[in-house]
Amino acid sequence: MVKKLIFPFMFFLLVACVGKPGTEVEKSHSMPEQAKGQKKTVARIKVKEILPTLTPVPSTPEQEKLIAEGTKLHDKGRYGEALDRYGKVLKQNPDNVHAMMESAFTLFEMGDYEKSLEFVKKALRYKTPLRGHICIQAGNTYDALGKPEIALYYYRKAVEFNPEDYLAYFNAGITLARVGEKKKALNCFKKAVVLNPKHASSNFMLASQYYEQDCIIPAILAYSRFLILEPNTDRSDFARKAIQSMVAELAEEKKDKTIKVKVKEDPTFDGDFNEVKVAYSIIVAARFMKEEVKFSNEYDRLAWEFDSLFSFLKDFKQERGFVWQYYAPFFVSLHEKGYAKPFVIVLYYKIYPDGARVWLSKKENDDLFQEFYDWCFKYNFPKMDVRVDF
Repeated sequence: MVKKLIFPFMFFLLVACVGKPGTEVEKSHSMPEQAKGQKKTVARIKVKEILPTLTPVPSTPEQEKLIAEGTKLHDKGRYGEALDRYGKVLKQNPDNVHAMMESAFTLFEMGDYEKSLEFVKKALRYKTPLRGHICIQAGNTYDALGKPEIALYYYRKAVEFNPEDYLAYFNAGITLARVGEKKKALNCFKKAVVLNPKHASSNFMLASQYYEQDCIIPAILAYSRFLILEPNTDRSDFARKAIQSMVAELAEEKKDKTIKVKVKEDPTFDGDFNEVKVAYSIIVAARFMKEEVKFSNEYDRLAWEFDSLFSFLKDFKQERGFVWQYYAPFFVSLHEKGYAKPFVIVLYYKIYPDGARVWLSKKENDDLFQEFYDWCFKYNFPKMDVRVDF
């Protein structure tokens, strides 16, 4: 049970719930339920390295123009026309690494992984500061070809070239998650968010790992950070539904009108949040006490629930565990700055759009929303030491 009551109303809720009669070079990746797979051992293999012995020739202004046209065509899905532009450049300048890699990216998107790999291998023969990115693309292509061992080899080479390359860790995490290496994948995603806190995909995949492993509070926090960074995609809709589902599971009203708070303990490998979970469950249970606990609108209720959760992170603060050290301080600070309402607008505006529009129609609220977003993107997350071995 909870060691202490956070505020007097908590006691009322606790009694009522128990006794009251009466819810980038970034490869594509699938949703968590699609990424689950049978675990298999991924051997660390040695690959014959393609040594950089050639010197690339930079683009002329005309060649850069052709490449720029190609990338715009690629972004529009006109892949054949994009390849035509890159081909013209390579005919004029066979040592143009930029055109090689753009060709590789386009062929990869087309699903022609073997042909894409040919361009990647050519690019690996050149001495270039882009070598780390080329290694990542080699890894992505080998992964797409069903060769995770070789993919991981190239991600390791990318890390050797640049230990601060978050995309190398992120893409390695995708490969590891796909083959069931959960612990290694988790560490890769943690390393990626530490290196780049604004990388939405790393936050999403880290949240998904917590979600899959029933770490409820860590998953809610990581998905929430992701939604701040990326509020308007299919993945965002998935994250919203995941948060809704996890929160709804914390408490329920039985047929006899008894309210049940669920207190199943969660795994603690990245921090023990079980006390926080119990306290938050009691708050969520207030949804079934509409006569005793009243709010003027849904956003007021949600803001109260999440603000309570973030206050519990402060009250039950622990020093050990990645999530306690990385995510918790951000949400505690959000609570202390009074940003709960704009936060829930971000989380739920697609579910309750009318209420969001009404709230944002007031200038002071719109100003607070902009202030909140500015703060979110300027917040300094801690530079933690995450040990990664893949």
